[in-house]
Amino acid sequence: MISFQIIIQKYQLIMNNHSLAIACALIGAGFGGFISASSGSFLPVVLGLFIGCFAGYFIAGLIGANASSLLQKKFQEMGTLRGKTLDEIVASVGAFSSMTPCTITDRNNEQGKIYTWNSDNYEIKLLFGADGICVGVNKETIK
Repeated sequence: MISFQIIIQKYQLIMNNHSLAIACALIGAGFGGFISASSGSFLPVVLGLFIGCFAGYFIAGLIGANASSLLQKKFQEMGTLRGKTLDEIVASVGAFSSMTPCTITDRNNEQGKIYTWNSDNYEIKLLFGADGICVGVNKETIK
């Protein structure tokens, strides 16, 4: 079963906010052109562009906010992350965006990794030890 978040992630790979606004503006201009053909005025085309552009940015904002809140909500539903494996976290919230090697000085300079999950308005970085167990949250940002 495809979840809503997967659909949103695929949407974000295909279109960003600007391209969605442009697409809606062109659709609006098309409707305006249709009306303009029957009325003989150019004003419906211009209004269609403006209204379509506004609608595109509005829809893109709603989708982006929804994706960010979904990711944050999934992490909150997991509860305490410390002690969980990477596989457990990925199974619950989805794939991580990036991984950075690091040294954990509190654990005798153990080689660890920082995994990052992010969406438009939310980012979380988790610190994992060499054993693949989450040590804790390195940084959490709500943009």
